[in-house]
Parts: sequence; C-alpha cells; structure tokens
Amino acid sequence: MRPLKLTLSAFGPYASATTLELERLGKGGLYLVAGDTGAGKTTLFDAITYALYDRSSGGVRDGGMLRSKYADPGTPTFVELEFEVRGARYTVRRNPEYLRPKARGEGLTTEKADATLTFADGRPPVTKAKEVTAAVTELIGLDYNQFSQIAMIAQGQFTRLLNATTEERSRIFRKLFRTQRYQKLQDALQEENAKLTAQRTAQNVQLDAVLSGIRYPADDPDADALGALSAQTAPEEVTDRLDALLTRQEAALSAAAAAHTDAQTQLDALQQTLGKAEQAEALRRQLETKQGAAQSEADLEQAKARRARAQLNTLDEELARTETELAALGDPETQNALLTAQKQQLAQREAALAALSNSLTEDQRRTHAAKQAQERYRTAAEAQDAAHAQRDTLERGFLDAQAGLLAQTLTEGTPCPVCGSTHHPAKASLPRTAPTQAQVTAAKKASETADRAAQEAAAAAREALATQREGKATLRRDAEQLLPERFTSPDGPVPLTVVLLKTALAEETAALQAAQRENRESLRKAGADCTRRTQLEAARKTKAAQRTALEAAAAAAEQAAAARTATAAALAQQLTDAKQSVPGDLDALRARQTELQAARGQAAALEKALTAQLVPNRSAAADYRRLADARQTLEARWQWVNALAATAGGTLSSKQKIRLEAYIQMHYLDRILVHANTRLMQMTAGQYELERVGAENQRSQSGLDLGVIDHYNGTRRSVKTLSGGESFKASLALALGLSDEVQRTAGGIRLDTLFLDEGFGSLDDESLEQAIRVLSSLTEGDRLVGIISHVAALKDRIDRQVLVKKARSGGSTVELVV
Repeated sequence: MRPLKLTLSAFGPYASATTLELERLGKGGLYLVAGDTGAGKTTLFDAITYALYDRSSGGVRDGGMLRSKYADPGTPTFVELEFEVRGARYTVRRNPEYLRPKARGEGLTTEKADATLTFADGRPPVTKAKEVTAAVTELIGLDYNQFSQIAMIAQGQFTRLLNATTEERSRIFRKLFRTQRYQKLQDALQEENAKLTAQRTAQNVQLDAVLSGIRYPADDPDADALGALSAQTAPEEVTDRLDALLTRQEAALSAAAAAHTDAQTQLDALQQTLGKAEQAEALRRQLETKQGAAQSEADLEQAKARRARAQLNTLDEELARTETELAALGDPETQNALLTAQKQQLAQREAALAALSNSLTEDQRRTHAAKQAQERYRTAAEAQDAAHAQRDTLERGFLDAQAGLLAQTLTEGTPCPVCGSTHHPAKASLPRTAPTQAQVTAAKKASETADRAAQEAAAAAREALATQREGKATLRRDAEQLLPERFTSPDGPVPLTVVLLKTALAEETAALQAAQRENRESLRKAGADCTRRTQLEAARKTKAAQRTALEAAAAAAEQAAAARTATAAALAQQLTDAKQSVPGDLDALRARQTELQAARGQAAALEKALTAQLVPNRSAAADYRRLADARQTLEARWQWVNALAATAGGTLSSKQKIRLEAYIQMHYLDRILVHANTRLMQMTAGQYELERVGAENQRSQSGLDLGVIDHYNGTRRSVKTLSGGESFKASLALALGLSDEVQRTAGGIRLDTLFLDEGFGSLDDESLEQAIRVLSSLTEGDRLVGIISHVAALKDRIDRQVLVKKARSGGSTVELVV
C-alpha cells in the first residue's frame, strides 16, 4: 500500500481543507515529518489510519476528538486518502459524527459518521463505515492491528514488544499470526483427558466392587492371592486366579454331590434293615405302643418342618427385598466420587464468574475515568481558546494605542516621522482606555499556560482512553474464554455490552447456583445411599447365615418326619413279620444309621455352600471380563490422550513448560529475530544480538522470553538491562523484524510505505547515523519510509520533509519540501 494524496478538512489542528500531495515524495527513500510540538505531526498519520480503518494510529483518539476546534462551523470534517495497491488506485473518504449548522433555520444538527471507497476502474463504490473498513482490509491484506504493528508504528509501541513477558508476547503473536487454533486444540485435549480420567476412575471402582464379591473358603490354597486382587492387578492374573478358583469349586461341588448321593443310597438300604429290626423290637416291646409313639413323633417333626419352611419363605422374601434395594442403589460410592469432583468444578466456575464480575466493575470505572479525562480536555481547550482571544484583543488594542500616541505629537507643517508628510489630514485618535505592556505580557503568559494545560489534559485523555480500551479488550477476552457460547459465533465476535455481560453473568450465576443446589442434594443422597448399602449388605450377610441354619433345620425335620412315618408304616408290617425273623443287632444298625445321616447332612451342607459360592463367582468372573475389556479399550485411549494433552499443554515432567501454541509462536519469534538481528547488528556496530531464551526453571511456562548477547564481552543478559538508547535500537530492530515476518506470513503482502512515529532523542550521533542507515536500507526496492521526530540532526540528514507549523490565527498548516 502506497498513499498518494491526503486531504484533511476541519480535522484535528487543521482548520480548513489541507491537501498533501504525498505522490511528490517519490516511490522510495526517507522523508521526515517535522514541526512544532502540538502542531499536528502525528495527526497526519492518524488521518491515514482513520481513513483506512476508522481508527487513529495510536488508537487513543475517537471520532468525537477528531473535529477541529479551530474550524469554521460550516467547514465539513472529513479525511480523504488516495492510495495505490498493486498498481491500482483507490480513494477512501471518511467523516466522524459531529455537530454542524442546520442547512435551513438556526441551531445545530448531527452529521452522521459515514465512509465511501471508490475504484478507479468505475466499479460501484462501497459505502457505510464497517463495509468500507472490511473492503480496505481485504484490499491491503492487513487488519488494523496488523497494520499498526508492521506499517504504522505509533509512539510507545516499540519497547512494548521488546519488554513484554512470555504471556504478553504470546497474546500479541496470537492476534498477528492467528495461533488461537492451537490454543483451542490444547484446551480440547485437556478436556478430553479429564473426561477419560474420570471414566477410568469409575471403571476401577466397578472392578474393585466386582472382585470384592468373590466368595471362597478361608482354607482355599489361593485365599491370600484372591484377597489381594484389585482393579490394579493385571487382567491376565485375575482371570487365571478366577478360572482356577472356579475349577476347584466345580470339582469340590461334584465330589460333594457324589458323597451326598452315596450316603443317601447307603442310608436307604440301612433304613430298610433297621426298619425290620425295629419292627421286631417293637413286637417284642409292645409293637403297637411304639407304632403310636413313632407316629406322634412324625407329626411333631412335620409341624417343625412346616414352621421352618414358613420361616424360610419369610426370610427369602426379606432377602429378595434386600437384593432388590441393593440393585436399585447401584454404585453410590462411584456416584459420590463423581459428585465430589463436580462440586469442585462448580466452585472453580463460581470463582471465575466472580472474577469476571469484578472485571466488569473495573471496566465501568475505567470508562467513567476516560469520560472525565475527555471532559477535562474539552474544558482546557475552551480555556485555551479564551486565553488566545484575550491575548489577541490586548495586542491589537496596545498597537492601536501606539498610533494614537504618535498622532498627538504631529503639528501642521512638521514632517511626520513615519511618512515624512507635512500635512496631517486624518490623524489617529488615542483610545480612551488602552492596555498596558504589562497587561499584554500577562495575557501572553496566560495563553502559554492555557496551552500547556490543554496539552496535559489531552495527554491524560489519551492515556485514560488507552487504559480503558486495554481493559475492555481484557474483559472481552475473559468473557469469551469463560462464556464462549455467548460472546463468540461462526460469524465473528458477539458485541460486548455492559447490559449483555451483566445479564449473562446473572443467568450464568443463577444456573451455577441451581447446579450447586442440585449437587449438594445429590451428594447428600449419595452419602445416604452409601450408608444404606452398608446396612443392607450387613443385613444380607446375617440373613444368609440364618437361612443356611433354617434350611438345614427344615431339611432335618422333613427327613425325620419322613423317617418317623416310614417307621410307623414299617412297624405295622413288622407286626406280621416279626414272629418269622429278627434281622440284626438293633444298636449297631442305629449307630450306623447315625453315621450315615451325619455323612449325608455334611455332604448336603457342603453341596449347598459350594453352590452358594460357585453361582455368584461365575457371574462375577463374567462381569470382570466384560469390565476389564472395556477398561482395556479406555486405558489405551487414555494413555495416548493423557500423553498428548501433557505434551500440548506443556506439563511433561522434567521437560520445559512449552505449550503447543507457544511452540508455534517460538517458530515465528525465531524468524522475526533473524530479520531483527540483521538490523540490530548494523545499528550497534556488531555489539548486540537478540536471542530467544527459555524459563529459569522447568516449573514455569517458557519459550518466548528475550535476552541479549553482548559480543563485546561475551555475556548474555536480559533485554531490560539495556540503556535507553540501546533499548530504542533493539526495539526498532524488533519492530522492523516483526513487520518483515508478518508481511511474509500474510500471503506475501508488500507494504510500499512504512510510517514511524517515535522519538530518536535517546540516540547519540553515531547511533543516530546507524539507525538512519538501517531505515535507509528499508527503502530499497521502491519503499518509502516516513519518520516523525523532533531531533534536529535528522533535518540535516533527510532532504524530503513534511513541515507542520502552527498558525497565529489558530490551527496548523503543512508544507511539502522535496
């Protein structure tokens, strides 16, 4: 982009239409913008950036400050810039909103802000401020932030980049090189890692719960190993242990079943023999009495068995209800852990919302301070105008009085000491009241005091506006990071207003409080569920033990009743057979019967106990395999996501803390330093060279810090140790290097004109000469470099000049010297 012609009307200190034929400066070389302090040198650069981007070069002047206070009320305020891009010419005209006299009648009306971009090839013009700014950005290939960093570098921008911290420099590079997409990738990886970590913890809790339910006898050969199994045990070891346990329990169950069957078979045979013996005995001992007694005993055992079975049914119903309630409770321990983590996340978001609310309050305070500073500036400007008017009135009155005093000394025929005439037909009269020399002098001093006050107020207003804009940008960044769904969209940033942000904060705070209330209630319920689960498991264990005892009692009663009934029936038969045979020793038979009944009872109890262990163990083994397979899939993903998140986030142990975005930005900084050091070595006669340095330890984020190499003594130190002149040269070299790199990364854009608004007063003669040589080298290949400076030595070294002067009547004029 090359500016060709600039026209300012009622803009800043330029009261009337002022045209600057910049095309006369040529296509290459240096030119100097010089003039009195406050005359309007920087305003020329402001006018260019205002015409292109609706912003001033330093970003401290808004539309309300651009209207010239010296202009006639009827003079329109506007800036018109004719410029060239890649051989094509364009003209942009822009005016701010200001008050002007009404076209009809008396009073003032508001002239709305407007802009127009016209094309030399006859295409329809672009209108409206935002559309013109967007069209200019597309033509030049740079937005305002990039343009102000690499094409028009305003006062105070040099050392800002040099002395910035890693985080500050990262934010600058993020805007210039659009590296925020890498930051978003970092955040996405961190979020995915946190989610997978929570799932991993939950799965481990489930696996531990499954393994804790494995049942086995205390004398099992693998008891210690089985008791040590957990989610952290290798899956192969767990499945091997479980398969071996199931194999042993199945074999033991088969053996117990076989023993039970064998005991029952022997007992059946023995009972037949014993029955005969008892029949014979009963015959001998009054068989009829024994038969009645046996039947009574049988009845008592049938009733006992019924009572036991009724108790078993009741106990089974209680156990079923307990199992149902346990199943309904699920896994409250895992839920409690997840809710506790959620509680911490909600607390963190509460703190973030409170910080954003405080930032909003501080932003409103800065806005109020900026408005007060602007008001003080307007008051000082009005006082300045009044002081100038008083000074001019007194000066005219004093001069008029001098003519009257001279006329009193003239007499007819005496030559006039001024014109020599001896006739004096129209002598000047002496005013009745004339100001004194002292009054004139006092008025001039008052005018100078008002000038200084206005300049100080203007500087304060610029500083307040800069602070307010920086705070506004910080507030927007914080709002976008915390509430991206509200203040970002695919079409661009959502306008940020106090009302919108307050509404968003109120809604987000209400939603957060509702979530916290729900979280507290859920935590309370999860705690109660954990307590209830413990109670139910204890009750289940007690009832299971009671059931085993009842089952054994019922079975024994049923067996006894059956035996008594069989005995009674056998007695009746034996009444007939007793006389024919007596079959054996009754005591021996009964002793053998007792042994077999005991063996049968033991085998039945063992069979039942083994079944009670084997069935849930089979289910637990299947559950473990299913959960372990799922955990293995999750673990594989978690391992590489965790490693990738740590790498991208710069949190790897024993490594420098370099985030992915910072790593990309380091690449840009290294290339910037290549360009910058070429010029810095020239300006310092080979003494200084900038280098990128890492953090002092591996606990801090690093990658974008700057140091300086002193080749004269071979030392390395911080850039903050440079003197004022050295710091200026390093800052200038860095700014020019940044300009080169941004142009290269912006699609090969070439800027035919570079503007520098910065004082060179901190440089000695030799350093100044070196800086001029570096700036002159920038003009190679038809590039024009404009410099604003008060340094007198530059006027002797730079022939082409734009001279800005203050007019006695107020305002400023400009002259082009080529």
